[in-house]
Amino acid sequence: MYGLPAGLDVSFFAGQELIQVAVGQNEIVFHFHPDVVVTAVGQLAFGPGGSAGSSQAGPLLAQTACALLGRTVTVARIIDSTTLRLVFDDESFVDFVDDSTSFESFIIETSPGVIVV
Repeated sequence: MYGLPAGLDVSFFAGQELIQVAVGQNEIVFHFHPDVVVTAVGQLAFGPGGSAGSSQAGPLLAQTACALLGRTVTVARIIDSTTLRLVFDDESFVDFVDDSTSFESFIIETSPGVIVV
């Protein structure tokens, strides 16, 4: 809905370990250790060669999301104003995509604050 803020530094994701994936009817919540939570309610894409779809189809993407458990983020980058990519230590990735003009697509919670996209 809002897009990623210009100049946003996402380097705080580096070194974060994915320790929990919570799957709801309309969202997937990624809990990272030590202190980041990303709630996805919009489009997600997994790679390489992974699946893509709306997090509102959470149960359908659960297996792919859970395969990332225990993985550590090595690189976080903003692909464009709508897409955040987290790359893990096995070179797999997840893209969080702001695909809505009316509603939030994902929310990043970290110790400095909350970023609503």
